[in-house]
Amino acid sequence: MQSKPEKSRPSTSSSPAAGTPRVERLHIPIAELLGWISGLSDVDTGWFLRLLFNAAASERQGYLCDSPDLWRLAGARRSDFWESHKSSVLAGWKREEIDGIGWLHFPPLLTIINEGIAKLQNYRARSTHSLTGVDLKNQKQNQSECVEEVRPKTEAAKNADRQPTLRDRSIFD
Repeated sequence: MQSKPEKSRPSTSSSPAAGTPRVERLHIPIAELLGWISGLSDVDTGWFLRLLFNAAASERQGYLCDSPDLWRLAGARRSDFWESHKSSVLAGWKREEIDGIGWLHFPPLLTIINEGIAKLQNYRARSTHSLTGVDLKNQKQNQSECVEEVRPKTEAAKNADRQPTLRDRSIFD
């Protein structure tokens, strides 16, 4: 009887760089994605996409810890099968050492993440509303500060205040 491999996932990262915002939604162009996986077999494509999505969702966004258990993170059933096929899956990935730990990253994914961080920082840095030009800090002013004179009531508003008469009653009541 064969035992199933453990379902626990290996640690994919350590703490992210201090002060780096996290991009919750990544916009990966489909044409680029298809280019990244062209030439891979169906199994290799699945492993590549699992690694890509895990890197995007990892604590250190865009990076995977280069560990001996990477085959589990990729979704391979056996480590020997992973070892014999991993070269094509990891061909576009780069390895670098940060704080003495080996990390894998996919450069196009890091570019997309960095563009998302820049957009996020620019969005947060803007202090005026794009449509009105009103300073966001002053948008919560009292209405009396914004309105200089009181507008007269419209005819419909005047009629809404009066009591109904016999003339307003429906003939079907």
